[in-house]
Amino acid sequence: MQNNGRHINYRSFDRNGQLLDSNGFVWDTTVFGIWLQKTGLQQLPDGRLLSLHDITYQNATSFTQLIKFNKNLDTLKSRFFNPGIGSIFYSFDLLIEDTAITVLGHYALPNQKINLFLARYDTALNLQWYSTIADFRPNVPNYYNGYYPYRLRRMGNNYYIAGRCLYPNQFVEGFLVKTDLQGNKIWDKRYKYNGNNGVDADIVPLGNDSLFVAHFYLSSQQGTFAFGKTVFRIVDTAGVVIKETPYPEEEAFFTLQNAEMFDDAILLTGHFYQGGAKGLIWKLDKNLNTLWRRVYYYGDWEDESYLYSINQWSDGGLVGVGTYYDRYLNPNWEALFLWLLSTDSTGCIGPGNCGSDIGFVEWALPGQGIKVYPNPATDYINIELSLPGLQNTTATATLYNLAGQEVLRQEVQFENGQAKLDLTAQVSSAIGGKGWSGLLQLKTPTHVFVEKIVVQ
Repeated sequence: MQNNGRHINYRSFDRNGQLLDSNGFVWDTTVFGIWLQKTGLQQLPDGRLLSLHDITYQNATSFTQLIKFNKNLDTLKSRFFNPGIGSIFYSFDLLIEDTAITVLGHYALPNQKINLFLARYDTALNLQWYSTIADFRPNVPNYYNGYYPYRLRRMGNNYYIAGRCLYPNQFVEGFLVKTDLQGNKIWDKRYKYNGNNGVDADIVPLGNDSLFVAHFYLSSQQGTFAFGKTVFRIVDTAGVVIKETPYPEEEAFFTLQNAEMFDDAILLTGHFYQGGAKGLIWKLDKNLNTLWRRVYYYGDWEDESYLYSINQWSDGGLVGVGTYYDRYLNPNWEALFLWLLSTDSTGCIGPGNCGSDIGFVEWALPGQGIKVYPNPATDYINIELSLPGLQNTTATATLYNLAGQEVLRQEVQFENGQAKLDLTAQVSSAIGGKGWSGLLQLKTPTHVFVEKIVVQ
């Protein structure tokens, strides 16, 4: 977006990332800004493209707009969603079917209660119907409360909507709404994990009788650092949880963005913070077993790299889309770069090679391939690596306190899979003495390990 937020550029690339074409769409000066969603650019069955975004005007009103264009990026038609039931509309997702286009969003009433809407169009962008869904909780005056939807899916003869509900005192819970194909609500379920604020980030149909739900939640707060964890669920068509798999890893600013089903496996994208934002791809089977997790970053480890969505090439390779921010050379949040990440089906850029300028590491599960002892520790920590390729390698060991601050960084050399990390008096002082808890991050050329430790 350029020109004070009133100009969108559409660009197409070949598989090697080379620019093929570019075109733009510009609005007049009554527009305050244009807002895009992560799933707001999709392909129609005839090969044409559809863009979903929101227009905010200087008078603080906002409306949802669809733009259809061809593969040469020439604009063919645009359409606003303006049913006359309010003046603040925001879109969140776009569902393309053979003969229909369904838009998911929410709108604010004058009393600041936020309801859902579904708007269905034909492929010529003619509005067929729209439906509104009110939250069953009572309205809270002077507070924008209610539905913040993330994803719309169809399974059988029903739509399913996932997201979060926001209420006063930062009370947040995930929601799952089921409707018929005319947008009439059948049921509305709310989900939390151990009472923590959380979000149902995405849903994926598993056949015709169950759904995969990706949920992440706030597990702890240390100063300005919010730490998160994830739990994956399978729910039936009544919204009843039939399987739940929580993961113990706690990461700073942990966020899940997008989930897709490819070849009977589930792929998720997201990001978390370790000395800088890191993009991630997480692959699961349909029983919620982890097949692999990998961390990707562009530039330096300390820069900001985010992955927002994922798709699949015709040969099974993967393409991720995100943004990159070089916070050292360009310390300006307006200096963001588009980041395209193309890999093979295993998440690698090439056999045994993840390419130049792309950081790539395997994100190991807790205790997978690593042993840390004694824990609690006093003056030192022994680290053992069992993976064959890491028996004689150099790694960077970093200690973080629970506020996410770096306490110690040290290069360690492994010999026959063993190394020692010294905890000096200076470090003991920096971490606050006895009874200190934190995280040990060990980064090798091919893997990153994160283990909780205690220093007595």
